[in-house]
Amino acid sequence: MSNNSWNQTLATLKIAGPQVTNTTAATSLLGTAASQDARFNLPSNFLNLGSKLRMRFAGAISTASSGTNTVQLSVQFGTTTVYTGTVTPTLTTGMSSVAFRGAIDLTCTAVGGATNALIYGNGEMLGAGMATPLVFAAAVGSGFDSTASGFIDFFATWNTASASNIVQLAAGGYELISSN
Repeated sequence: MSNNSWNQTLATLKIAGPQVTNTTAATSLLGTAASQDARFNLPSNFLNLGSKLRMRFAGAISTASSGTNTVQLSVQFGTTTVYTGTVTPTLTTGMSSVAFRGAIDLTCTAVGGATNALIYGNGEMLGAGMATPLVFAAAVGSGFDSTASGFIDFFATWNTASASNIVQLAAGGYELISSN
């Protein structure tokens, strides 16, 4: 029996995202420029039990010529981090604009106000600077309010601040898809 589901692209990064560099703070890979429209404003009560979102991403990464450089990706709904991916293995030192790609699947496992809504996430990231593909550990993130609207944003966090540690999504290198 059909469940009458469909896939819908909710947001696409139209221009290259900002460079996340020289910081150890979680920083948006999508930026805030109005022309990008990549930060989708999730309407209140959009998510139902079992609703799925898929983030596909691609870009380039550079690393310092020394040190143990790692990066971690996370997803926020509004100001709440609903999913944090596994820290990458130590990346090859001295990389310069090496391509990567990946996907994160998010499934709504609970809905409600306050911090009652939950997202279960997992994913993968592939790139020449990683010895093996990174499989993000499956995890449930912090509770959030699914009855309120909020922007979906995608963040990167470096373990070491260096002007040579750079991660950036390519133009067209991000897509948010809903499967309802």
